[in-house]
Amino acid sequence: MTERTPRAARSPESGRKPRHGSLTAAERIDALLDAGTFHEWGAHVEPAAQLFGDQPSGGRGDGVIAGFGQVDGHNVFAFAQDFSVLEGTLGERGAEKIVHLLDRAADAAAPVVGLLHSNGARLSEGIASLEACTQVFQRYIAYSGRVPIIAVAMGFCSGFPAYLASLSDLVIMVERTSFLVTTSPAVIRSATGQRVGLAELGGARTHAELSGVAHLTAPTEAEALLLTRDLLAYLTPGPVLADVPTEAIPALPFGPHEAYDVKPLIRAIVDGSRMLELWPRWARNVVCAFVRLGGRSVGVVANQPLVDAGAVTVDSARKMSRFVRLCDRFGLPLLFLVDVPGILPGIESEHGGILFEGAQFYRSLLTEVPRLTLVTRKCYGGAYGLLNSKQGLGAMVLAYPDAKIGVMGAEVASQILGDGNGKTEELAKAWKVHGESARAAAQRGIVDRLVEPADTREELLAAFSLFPPASPASRLRRSGWL
Repeated sequence: MTERTPRAARSPESGRKPRHGSLTAAERIDALLDAGTFHEWGAHVEPAAQLFGDQPSGGRGDGVIAGFGQVDGHNVFAFAQDFSVLEGTLGERGAEKIVHLLDRAADAAAPVVGLLHSNGARLSEGIASLEACTQVFQRYIAYSGRVPIIAVAMGFCSGFPAYLASLSDLVIMVERTSFLVTTSPAVIRSATGQRVGLAELGGARTHAELSGVAHLTAPTEAEALLLTRDLLAYLTPGPVLADVPTEAIPALPFGPHEAYDVKPLIRAIVDGSRMLELWPRWARNVVCAFVRLGGRSVGVVANQPLVDAGAVTVDSARKMSRFVRLCDRFGLPLLFLVDVPGILPGIESEHGGILFEGAQFYRSLLTEVPRLTLVTRKCYGGAYGLLNSKQGLGAMVLAYPDAKIGVMGAEVASQILGDGNGKTEELAKAWKVHGESARAAAQRGIVDRLVEPADTREELLAAFSLFPPASPASRLRRSGWL
């Protein structure tokens, strides 16, 4: 996708230039949408009567620019909060504009992008602004799963816009200049005595690495908007020309305990070797990414042996649950690349709620889209069921011939089964053949097909071709989005 330069603000009423050289609300809309395609609604709306303080002047549009346009030729609905109008606070009329936009987007089955920059609900309108904000929340909840809703935090967002971002399907933040907080550091200091900086409390790094609220971050506003356009490309229905990968299948380490980076393997399989990874800095022991296979958008879940050996942890279980549900809502089939030693043991894991988060992930696997699994090197223990097994209604399970699938590895199993009887070595050899080999799993029907690494892409394309985007004859229900 070529870089686009934002055009000038369309009118003096669209807001003054914010601080730090960032874009105006109008410029943000222009940078997001294809040139000349934006149709604005409610540009002449004025703020409602203020119960407290003076009636604002220069509040045309009530601090919200709303309408529709196109991204790469596809319809997209968008709104931008104008921080130059009463600090972007949301009033009754501005909220009505967002509600109407969401209703129209749902009717048109088109994505919504909210460019957020607001100091919350408008206090000067009293409870009316609170009621208006709640109506927006309810639309977000009602339309969840019907159309993709993307939030881009363009600056300071406190209270209402922060929760609006959290209700969105995908969240993008601008590094160093955007913040999502329930309340300000000053309020926290007054209420609790705690002292914390704004960046530490709710900056892009915090939400990208610790909380998992931000799916993606970008260094600048312009790059965040380009990233939004890339994201929409994966969620927009329609055929896309398939490009062959530009990278070759890497050789995986033979030893089950040797670390390697799974991302080159993903890039070697997918169209054009391109992937858009979500949460790249949160729960890094699993990779969740949008890719294309044969021109079709697909969600990939891959264990990352570079971090915690790729074991399932509390955060990675939560990350996978959210990603699987996201893909299922919008009809994106799933590919699991499995190389996992099991669930990470320990006090921290148990106290952190691995039982609950693991169970939530199990629930997320009741999808309406097909889920394919490729076991690349190993799959042990409780992670077997968690990572899309055939008995867990995985649509198809493939494995490399040298992969290992079992309750545990041969070393540990032989120690337990041998129980000091001197037959440990003999038991280990038998376990490797009958207890953990992919061939033994295939003989039991646990694995549908053994595939050579060099044939990975062709095998996956053939498997996915069995599941068209919409098939009324399939036992798998479809969301209808693709």
